[in-house]
Amino acid sequence: MTWTVDLRNLNDTSTSTTAASFKTAQFTWAADGTGSFELDLSQAQGTSGVWLTGRRRVVLKSGSTRKFAGWLEHFERNGQPSSGVTYKAIGRGLSSVLDYRIVHGDFNQVEQVRTDAAWALINHITSQTDDHT
Repeated sequence: MTWTVDLRNLNDTSTSTTAASFKTAQFTWAADGTGSFELDLSQAQGTSGVWLTGRRRVVLKSGSTRKFAGWLEHFERNGQPSSGVTYKAIGRGLSSVLDYRIVHGDFNQVEQVRTDAAWALINHITSQTDDHT
């Protein structure tokens, strides 16, 4: 199966980079964490101007199946023009934004169906005033 990358806007709309190949990739999943990715890109991809940190989601696919999605947090250029330039895109999984969210108040869910507890937590968090209480 061929692995590809889609570069998407924050609202999940497409950019001009869809189903693109890449040189190499390393990504990790974590059952209780966010996961991460590193993509080595071609010079043409690196100089395309669409890899905007903090403004893009990266979706890694195997065939047409999404296997990992994350936030583009770092983009770097390495090497000397005379010896070859490489580009690397680095980021963390989509759930990494939860690391920065502070929830105020008690939230107790005992003997609840997991999906009900998850929705209750989402509703509890969205009712917060973004830490301006």
